[in-house]
Amino acid sequence: MFTEENINTFKTLCKAREQSILSIMSSFLKTKYANVERTPAYVLAEGNIPVALVAHADTVFKNPPKTFFYDQECMVLWSPEGMGADDRAGVYAIMEIIKHSNLRPHVIITTGEESGCIGASKLVGHYYKFPYELKCLIQLDRRGNNDCVFYDCDNEQFEKFVESFGFVTDWGSLSDISVLAPAWGVAAANLSVGYYNEHSNTEFLRFDFLHNTIEKVKQMLIYIKEHPEMDTWKYIPMISYTYKWFGGNANKDFAYGCNRCGAAVSEEEIIPVKYAAWGGYTQNLCMECFAELSHKIDYCSKCGLPWLLEKPVVTKEKWICPDCRKGL
Repeated sequence: MFTEENINTFKTLCKAREQSILSIMSSFLKTKYANVERTPAYVLAEGNIPVALVAHADTVFKNPPKTFFYDQECMVLWSPEGMGADDRAGVYAIMEIIKHSNLRPHVIITTGEESGCIGASKLVGHYYKFPYELKCLIQLDRRGNNDCVFYDCDNEQFEKFVESFGFVTDWGSLSDISVLAPAWGVAAANLSVGYYNEHSNTEFLRFDFLHNTIEKVKQMLIYIKEHPEMDTWKYIPMISYTYKWFGGNANKDFAYGCNRCGAAVSEEEIIPVKYAAWGGYTQNLCMECFAELSHKIDYCSKCGLPWLLEKPVVTKEKWICPDCRKGL
């Protein structure tokens, strides 16, 4: 099923550093797409199918792997130095989908996902609204074989659509679509791409599982392409993501969830904070997360609301938030 060329392509992606992945993907996409934008934070390509495929260029490992082992019978690839299949598997999957079909979804390659979705935050800071037609987001950045994760997006119709292609809904903590979906108002799912033991030197990749997801995503894209009358799947925020998954042990009075750590807390313990990197989108933070981020939070002298900034404001003058500045 997998040729030596397939294996070598994947190894090349694993050996590349984050910015090199952006260069590789930008160059590759320009051979297939007319409009490709590259910045130090992300690559964005405009397709003709209203679906954006998402993967991230960074890994948790400081240095790229040098040594690889491949079990041809089991279709397993690994490296004792830490392979970084999270998320080079997603990058590879997008390349394979585009290379071997005439399907042209939008493509988003981000940076800094492992450090808190930095590239995704910069992308929505640049584009408060996605610049092209968009009905959903599909991230390829999940361990295992057939998981689909929706985080705090509670669109049941979209969940059923994704599950109809053989995926099973599971729980997850955070990925780029946790930033992109609420900012752009569209539903999103993160799908398994075959890696296991991520973030460790025992990480390995099942190429057969990765191939299965590639084929399923192709079928999803074909279906959406052939049904242009379909409505956009809207992002519907969940009251509490934690409550949905751990509700059997949760107190019924805990009706809110922290957008940072996922903890279910009461309304009195939630602190809404404007997030500058998301264009002013409101984040609900628990008291613990608010305290951890307090050094980056400034209060507007006009409206009094707290804003989470990339860098704290250092000035003797009274600080006015972006929303109030727009109203001046």
